[in-house]
Amino acid sequence: MRLDLPRVLARLVLPGLVLACSACTLVRVDSHGAPPSIQSHGLIDGHVAVGIPAEDQLLRASLFDGRSPGAVGELVIWKLLRVEVGLAGAAIGIGPFDLALGVLAYEPRLPDYVEHEPEPADDDGPSDGEPEPYAEPGS
Repeated sequence: MRLDLPRVLARLVLPGLVLACSACTLVRVDSHGAPPSIQSHGLIDGHVAVGIPAEDQLLRASLFDGRSPGAVGELVIWKLLRVEVGLAGAAIGIGPFDLALGVLAYEPRLPDYVEHEPEPADDDGPSDGEPEPYAEPGS
């Protein structure tokens, strides 16, 4: 009986590597206080998010820099397109959709999004910012 060492190593190492990689990654699904997103942090970093980007510049380009640590370059065209390339990964945003995946030194971050605050309730209180006068009980 001949023992084929590469085949035995592949059968032992590959499943162990898959288990180790999945054990080092935290996945979070969130929609409270931010746009709806699925985020992964750990050995594999990434996100999928939906929201309106808070980009106010018409065109922004950077080389050897970007929003995320490990980014090599970034190109942003207003709220329409965002492309960021890292050492081992990339991020792309088209309109309200943003997708990113990175490993090792590239850790993609979510772009800033427009926050929608609820409209203040229309009440009949004072409108000039002054506090309401004190009313004594029984009057």
